[in-house]
Amino acid sequence: MNDFDNSFYERTEALIGHDGIAKLSRARVAVFGIGGVGSYAFEALVRSGVGRIIVVDADTVEASNCNRQLIATQSTIGTPKVDCAIRRAYDINPGCVIESHRIFIAPENIYDLLRSEITHAIDAIDSIESKIALIHALLQKGIPFVSCMGGAQRLDPSKIRISDISKTFGCPHAKSVRRRLRSIGIEHGVRCVYSTETPAIRTHNMLGSISYIPGIIGLTAAGIIINDILYE
Repeated sequence: MNDFDNSFYERTEALIGHDGIAKLSRARVAVFGIGGVGSYAFEALVRSGVGRIIVVDADTVEASNCNRQLIATQSTIGTPKVDCAIRRAYDINPGCVIESHRIFIAPENIYDLLRSEITHAIDAIDSIESKIALIHALLQKGIPFVSCMGGAQRLDPSKIRISDISKTFGCPHAKSVRRRLRSIGIEHGVRCVYSTETPAIRTHNMLGSISYIPGIIGLTAAGIIINDILYE
């Protein structure tokens, strides 16, 4: 290791030891969706020393993203999110390896995206159809993962929870996912990060969001996966 590597890893190694650093460096984690939730999950993986991260997102940064997405700044508006993620990752830890796919996640391309010898995954996508297809594929492939539910219209950070999809409550998004999964024979076995807070009444055409709720969900998801890598 060079001087930067020694400094970069020293605090993490003080917590998880050399073996933990080695486990993280061997992991290959996919993050599906680099928005408000996914951008925070992605950066936590980068800063923890995960060796290879696969990022998948079709969108570009918009001005409206700047209130909640870690990669969204004045200078990145109009830039593909996966490109922003790569630049930010290498500015934090030049030793990580990022594989990017600027593509909309859909049932017809999910299995191609899972050919990268992925060891773990984080589902941070919004589209129900794509989410269901991704969860189904990850279960079929036996890839450990966590799925993130909706964070819009919420303000209370104390209401964020982790549970199996079968035990989620108070989250309309999780309810829709649960119902759709049940229709294809999946009733449990899907870890979720979600909020039990009753969503605020919608008063505008767009869903409202605040800076910290998506970040807490994304960081929680990353924490689950990092602990999987260290202790599974």
